[in-house]
This record gives sequence, structure tokens and C-alpha cells, in this order.
Amino acid sequence: MTEYSLYTSLPVRKIVKGDTLSVYFTTNGVALFQGVNPDTGVPTPSWNAGSGPVITPHVGSARGASYSLEAHRWKYNGNDLNFSTSGSGWETSTVDNRFRMNHTDGSIQIIGDLASKNNQDADTLEYSGVARQSEKVTFDVQKTVDIFISPLGSSSFGGGVSVESTAIGTINGVLVNSTRISNTVLFNANGAVASYTVKVRKGLNGTVIASLPNGKISTFEITRDMVDGQELFIVEFYIEGNTEAVYRTGFTVIDIDDLYQAQADMDGEPSDNLDEVAYIKGKIINVRTHTEVGASGNVVFKLVNNSDNSVLISKTVPYQEFHDTGIPVTGANLTDAHDNTISASANMQFNVTIA
Repeated sequence: MTEYSLYTSLPVRKIVKGDTLSVYFTTNGVALFQGVNPDTGVPTPSWNAGSGPVITPHVGSARGASYSLEAHRWKYNGNDLNFSTSGSGWETSTVDNRFRMNHTDGSIQIIGDLASKNNQDADTLEYSGVARQSEKVTFDVQKTVDIFISPLGSSSFGGGVSVESTAIGTINGVLVNSTRISNTVLFNANGAVASYTVKVRKGLNGTVIASLPNGKISTFEITRDMVDGQELFIVEFYIEGNTEAVYRTGFTVIDIDDLYQAQADMDGEPSDNLDEVAYIKGKIINVRTHTEVGASGNVVFKLVNNSDNSVLISKTVPYQEFHDTGIPVTGANLTDAHDNTISASANMQFNVTIA
């Protein structure tokens, strides 16, 4: 059983179905990992403008709508890198010159070493921006990505994995059925390990779904059948002579079309007959299979006057009641004290558990 908080809004007299946006990243194939010698502070590998990873943000719509990203911002370990809100080409951060951003697509490149004698723990980059569909349809979006940093000793290892894309499904109108691990790296104090085996597990303690030499792992595809909404994959590194993994890391993949949506519509229509009743009802849809799913919980319902944001109806009802019976809305609810028709919107927050 999984708990969800889903939101939808319904202009009265017009059926509107919601959308779900998901931010995901692609890279230039450089694994988001640096090892560091704990005694000398020397990082492996070393990053610069020619070798550092590039992380590019994208946005996908559960409805298959086309969105573009703008107003790009990045934070490093919670600190705003303070890139300009407009410009072209690459801009190096004046806050931390180890980072630069491309204004064309919002991508960020790490152009300096993050690992050091004083930094031997994972770092975080946070992207935020605005997803735009049209002049009036915009949404604020945000997502974080981890940069793995690990100390390397004579008998300790560190590694990283680069994924072609962390999202599958219908992306900007194109159906993407799979993704793959594009690159892996494994290091110890002596540098890069040339030969090792990579095993991939679905879930923390799941069964092994791939076991290939490091040079062949890119031939393994992660398909939509392996991803239910959002799935965690664990990558294990093995060297010859070791039956236990010398290093583990992981990544998640989302299926944009697998995310649930709340949908609402109106049974009937209020009219000048002030006693005539329409019912606003709702349901939860799996947008990949386009089928309704069972749920339990409650729905917070508000009918709001569009002109002054006053609340005309406010109720919290069990999900099943909202699904089966709905909330009654009459012509009287949509008529003001001067007998003028009110333009209103029904706002619904579904707090539900989905089987």
C-alpha cells in the first residue's frame, strides 16, 4: 500500500484533467563520483572543463504535453551558485568557480574537483526552474542530484555509475521504452580499476537482473516492465577473487506514464433553476494503463469564487463517498446576492492510499 497526496482543479461547467510533471537528468557519460586519498587529499578522477560531468535537466509530462524549462537555478550543498537569470552560452559561477551553467538548456558542468582532504562525503546539487507549456501555463519544478565522494585506501574502493536517462515513458510526445547504464567507474588508492564485474539489482535486496563485465554493462537495458512508477536499482562492483561486492551505489528511474493522477468531472450542470443539483465526483487514474485504481482516504474539497477567491463550499469527505456520490453544487451556490452568476472553480486535494 502506498500513500499519495494528489491535487486537481475543476472549473465548474468544464471538465479538466490534471497533469503530472517530472524533472529528470541526463549526463555526458561521466559518472558522478570522485574518490579521494584521505591522507593527501588528491581526488580521482580529477575534473576540469574538458573532463568534468555535465548534468542536463529535462521535464516530462504524464499527459505527453510538451514543456520547456527556463529560469534555471542551481544550488551546491544548499548554497545558491547565483547564475544570471538570462544570457547565452556558458557562465562560470562567481560564488564557486568549480561550476558553470549553460544558459541554452540549463545544464551544469563541474569544472573543478569537489573531493578533497576536507570533503570526503557526498555532495548535492539542486536544480530549480520553471516549466512552461504556454504563455499562461507554467509550473515551478525542482529536483536534486547527488555527487558521490568516497575516501580511497589501499584496500578500499569507490565507484560511480552514469545513466543514459533517469526517466522513461512518454517524453515530449515521444515514447521512450528503456534506458541504460552508459558508464561505470571503479577506483582504489592506486587509481582506476581496469577489470571488474557489475551486477544490477532491482531494489535494495532484490534479485540480480544483470551481471556483466564493466565494458559490457551498457548493453543491458532497463525497460518499462522493470519500473513501476519509480524504481531503485542497486549497482554492485566485484573484482576477481572476491565473492562480496567491493562497492555499491544506486540510482532511481521513473516511468512518467506510470504516475497516478487525480481526475474530476461533473455529473449534471447547475442552471438558473436554483434547486437543480449537479455532483462533482473524482477518481484516481493510472495514466500509463489509463485505468482507474482503488484507493482509500479522504478528499478536501473547496468551491472557490474566481473573482474574489472567497470559498463557496468547503468540505472534507471520505474518498469513496466523493467517488460514488460526489459533492452537490446547485444553481444557488453559483448565484450572488445580486442574482449574478458566479464563475467558480472546484479545488480538490486527494489524500489517499493506493493499493
